[in-house]
Amino acid sequence: MSAPLNRLLHAREGAVSFLWEGRAIEARAGDSVAAALHAAGHRTLSRSRKFHRARGLSGSFVAGHGAVVDAVLCGEHRIATDLTVICAGAHSTDLAAMAGVELDAEAFRIEALATEPMRPVIRPAIALIDRLTYLYQTARGEIVGGSEMPGEKPKRGLESTDYVMPTFARHIIEIFPRLASIRILRQWSGMIHLAPDGGPLLGPHPDARDLWFSAGWTYGIAGAPGAADLLARAIVTGELDDRMTPFAVDRFRRGKPVRELSAVLDNVSA
Repeated sequence: MSAPLNRLLHAREGAVSFLWEGRAIEARAGDSVAAALHAAGHRTLSRSRKFHRARGLSGSFVAGHGAVVDAVLCGEHRIATDLTVICAGAHSTDLAAMAGVELDAEAFRIEALATEPMRPVIRPAIALIDRLTYLYQTARGEIVGGSEMPGEKPKRGLESTDYVMPTFARHIIEIFPRLASIRILRQWSGMIHLAPDGGPLLGPHPDARDLWFSAGWTYGIAGAPGAADLLARAIVTGELDDRMTPFAVDRFRRGKPVRELSAVLDNVSA
């Protein structure tokens, strides 16, 4: 069983409790319900009326071959499903753990900045791989981009830092000295879902029947339309497109990572 399933890595210290089948369960603030139940010794969350066997975190079906996902719990509602797709961005690994399977990716916070509008000076998007910096100019004239910090560990949160802005400014001025006089108007942060090789995780999970993923996206907006089309076709036809197979969910255990050379991230291994 993976460590994140027993206690999520981002769980904060501090005890909380809730009732499960009339019994008080002690948990940590930040745990998922599934992680807290597993730590308390619960292995069965529900039972299949069709197959007469345990579901979810249960016995030999926790993370081994033969697990089946046949419903989604939303608050007090149980929604039966023939097939489930997890595409929850940075939270995909947490949901995978709740389904009793492992996903080789983790949440990673990145920051971005936007300058005041100016006349068009940059046509293509630019990635400065050696500086871990990227930028492009919007239709309104704003220059939007960010810088990743070498050696920074994956972490969660939406707070902005005081070191990304001067790093970004220094790097773009080195390349575009004429931009030294423009003002930075906004700074924000967001969460991405980062696999070890920087590529997406697309397709069925080998350890759970009828559980599919579209996760591991660092540039999700750009890849979402094509990925959604390929995923839908594979689900309907039962055949995986050759363009999907390199991004299989289990590629790391098989020793077949992809080379995502476009990712401007220090944590990506080629």
